[in-house]
Amino acid sequence: FTQIAINEGLLAEMDLSQIPNIDRLYDICKHPLGENYGPAYTLYNYGLVYRTDKASEPVTSWKDLWRDEFKDFVSLPDISTTQGPATVIMTAIAWGDGPQDEETAFAKLGDVKDNVIKFYNRSSELISLFQQEEVWIAPVQRFAWGNLVNTGLPLAWVNPAEGTVGTQNLICLVKGTQKADLAYKYIDFVLSDEVQKAMAMALVDSPSNKYVELPEDVANLLTYGKETIEQLIILDIPYILEVRDAWVERWNRNIAQ
Repeated sequence: FTQIAINEGLLAEMDLSQIPNIDRLYDICKHPLGENYGPAYTLYNYGLVYRTDKASEPVTSWKDLWRDEFKDFVSLPDISTTQGPATVIMTAIAWGDGPQDEETAFAKLGDVKDNVIKFYNRSSELISLFQQEEVWIAPVQRFAWGNLVNTGLPLAWVNPAEGTVGTQNLICLVKGTQKADLAYKYIDFVLSDEVQKAMAMALVDSPSNKYVELPEDVANLLTYGKETIEQLIILDIPYILEVRDAWVERWNRNIAQ
């Protein structure tokens, strides 16, 4: 959505030198959409969650969504959600020649739709489906993992062997603001070690500040740590915006029916 705002001329170009704490971020979070726009204040990855008591063997791959044993117990995000395009891209990576192999992706998603009990629109909806035992496996954004753990169900998180998509939330200046000086101070405050840690400890957001240290029990619920961050597949946002309308039409015609 930030790229859309940039394209629509809604955001001001920024002087990132006015944000000292930007130097404390992971490199991929400093200016994800170019050096003229804002940093990411959080990031999260997209993996698989499954019922360990329903799987004949551990889930390790994105391809496991196609297992016969999960028929009628799979949930996928709708294409209109943030995770929708990531689902197409992960399917292209797993089954095709790379993230832009949309022909293979849509063909394989056409195959797996018979396994799907529900296309979800919100993580809260997916959590309810797990609680009602209607779903055994689904792709999930990491920020929902803590609430899934709290259900008490025998669930496991998996970073698929093919990789895990990383998504970032940015903080930017609105074009025409008369308070740019205060906005820069606020952005710097949000990126500080103290605020980043507080948000992480409350399980609000995973830290984009690489100097934040978290206890293991909290870290395990978030997208956290140098090794995890370096393995993220960062989406090509301009490409997704270019193909998104066509993907939505194709999904609604061939997958959601």
